[in-house]
Amino acid sequence: MEGGRLTLRDAGGADVTGEHRWLRPLAESFGSRAVVLDGEVVTFAGTAVYVAYDLLYDDGRSLLDEPFERRRTGLEDLAVNGPRWQTAPSWPGEVDAVRRTAAEQGLPGVVGKRLDSAYAPGEESAAWVRLPGKATG
Repeated sequence: MEGGRLTLRDAGGADVTGEHRWLRPLAESFGSRAVVLDGEVVTFAGTAVYVAYDLLYDDGRSLLDEPFERRRTGLEDLAVNGPRWQTAPSWPGEVDAVRRTAAEQGLPGVVGKRLDSAYAPGEESAAWVRLPGKATG
């Protein structure tokens, strides 16, 4: 997002902005501030919602080499929360409780990220771990 305009790319880098015009107000909310977020469009109760996971660039400064914990703090400071966009929840150190809750809600699992890890664009990283939901009982 830059200058109130949105560019949305899929995992392969293709521009999919036109498919998600409903996100324009999110970009407009940043005014002239330029940010690059990592996230995805998901469906909740039949409604498409953008969920932001990471902050990669903030108003002239690349954050790719910064630890995730610092990028996460910056993302939370942006307050990406609106009618159809939100910041992904985060519970550092609560792995078992989060996995159990995911299983109870029928979710396939959760993603864990090392707090000290830099961002690795365009690739899977050993710093990311996909954990299946933990069976309850």
